[in-house]
Amino acid sequence: MKFYLYSTDDADPAEAADKIEWQADTLESEYDPAFDWNGRGADVVTLGGHVIHDYGTLEADRKIRCAGFIDPAEAAALEAAYLAGGEYHFTARKQLGVAADVWKVRFRRVPRGFTAVLDTPVFAIGRAISEPVREGYEQYRYEVVLLVVNKL
Repeated sequence: MKFYLYSTDDADPAEAADKIEWQADTLESEYDPAFDWNGRGADVVTLGGHVIHDYGTLEADRKIRCAGFIDPAEAAALEAAYLAGGEYHFTARKQLGVAADVWKVRFRRVPRGFTAVLDTPVFAIGRAISEPVREGYEQYRYEVVLLVVNKL
């Protein structure tokens, strides 16, 4: 699956002026387009029963989460977009030419919407890591959490 984060000048990522594109590893990556999407409503206790209010879910309640290993150049571009702030378009496509949902999004600010965690491979645990770190011993797992402004 490929993810696209791009400016709001055009809804089609192929036509966007600036586009950040990254690939999700099929085994190690996670993608949740409805992350932490809670419904609105209440359950009010009354004498002899209760009243249930269900307001459904709004698109603006949704958060989108992508996690996994990202190429360092793509991670640098995502971090620059995170630091710049503002609104972007986001889409995830299984393959080119297949229709996909497009959302206008912002990075989550608190907690951070773009994080990197050092992920030491299992075979390196218990070994002394040399200085500088040998190739393959130091890798980062990134998490991107986007807040949906609206769905296009």
